[in-house]
Amino acid sequence: MRRGQKGSTAATHLINATVIVNPLYPGNRIFNALRFIRLYLKEVNKKADLEEPLVLRKGATIRTLCEQLHRDFVKKFKYAKIWGTSAKFPGQQFRDLDKILNDGDIVELHIR
Repeated sequence: MRRGQKGSTAATHLINATVIVNPLYPGNRIFNALRFIRLYLKEVNKKADLEEPLVLRKGATIRTLCEQLHRDFVKKFKYAKIWGTSAKFPGQQFRDLDKILNDGDIVELHIR
């Protein structure tokens, strides 16, 4: 109970963001309830960074990803390669900015 609140039963809980992103943590229900997805970014000719995902809302597209990374990426976008459930095969190329991304996808952006 907070000081100065007589008879209050309200509880305050703090949630560490790294705990929410961990899929093995029981608090993952919160992550799913907030409709977040984890995207892993990959640079050309390098391995994907699987340590720190970029967290976006479910229904995010390649356009959303580009806008979050840099304001010029949408204008300079050539194509994206995707590994994960959004692609029919690993490393599939997409030129459509409106392609919806799924949780756990690895995305490699190609910019002019």
